This record gives sequence, structure tokens and C-alpha cells, in this order.
Amino acid sequence: KLWLGDDEKTQALNFLKLQYFLKCYEDDFFKMSGRKRDEMEWCEFYSQRDIEGMRNEIVNGDEDVWYYLPSGHRYALISSGRTIELRIGKSTNDPVKIANYLKFVLGIVENIKNVPFEKCYCIGKVTKLVPNEVMTYWRNAGCFLNTKAIETRGVTLNA
Repeated sequence: KLWLGDDEKTQALNFLKLQYFLKCYEDDFFKMSGRKRDEMEWCEFYSQRDIEGMRNEIVNGDEDVWYYLPSGHRYALISSGRTIELRIGKSTNDPVKIANYLKFVLGIVENIKNVPFEKCYCIGKVTKLVPNEVMTYWRNAGCFLNTKAIETRGVTLNA
């Protein structure tokens, strides 16, 4: 969570940005995971409407900001104590896939604080710190080939 910001409110808002990116590219994350949809009932994505509602609660609230976020292990990305946990990846012993998965996740987590909420659907902005060879690896695997920026341009989240 420390990579997401210096205070809990900033961390929670950046956590929601990650949730928004995951939701926008849900199909790509399924491909990346190596799982089938029927294997994912325990690993859901927040809806965009839920993300907007939670964002508004955090922005307007003065309580524990993590209180507004669902807890439990039924989501693909969860808050787990002092950390966050991306739970979507299927087990593998392929060191190349593991390395590319980790570099991708670390790149988007490290960079998400630099991306405005209104641009979280732009692959290029969110993955700016993901090494080019990692993006090439995932694109060769059929992931993140098409940006949602073209169809989502001009859409803003309610604040």
C-alpha cells in the first residue's frame, strides 16, 4: 500500500484506480491469468458503478477510508492488512511468465498514483512504467491489444 501513496486516503483512492483499470481490461486480465471464466467465481471484479460509489464515499468521508471498500477474498484485487493482493493469476512454474506477470503488476502499481482517475482506462498511461519487453510479452499472448481510450474518451467518473 505504501506505493499507492503517503496517506490512507490517497492509498485507497489509488487502490480504486487499480480496480477501475482491472474492470476496464477484465478480459485481458482473464487471458493473463491463464484461467477460464468458470474458474473465477471466487475472484470477481468491482463494477464501475461500485468503484464510483466507493470513490465518492472516500472523498466525502472522514472515517477509516478502508471501511468503504468490501473486504473478503471474493475479489481479484483485495486490501489485506498493510498490503494489497492481486489474486487472479493461475499457479505456474514457468519462470518467464512469473517474471512478466510480476513486472507488469509492479509497473502499474508503481505508476497508478500518477494517472488521474479520468484516464485510468488508457493502457499507455497506466502501463507507462511497465517495461516494453513485458508489454510485448503480454501482447504476444493476446492481452492488452486494444485500448478502451477510443470508446471511453470523454467519459469521467462522478466525483
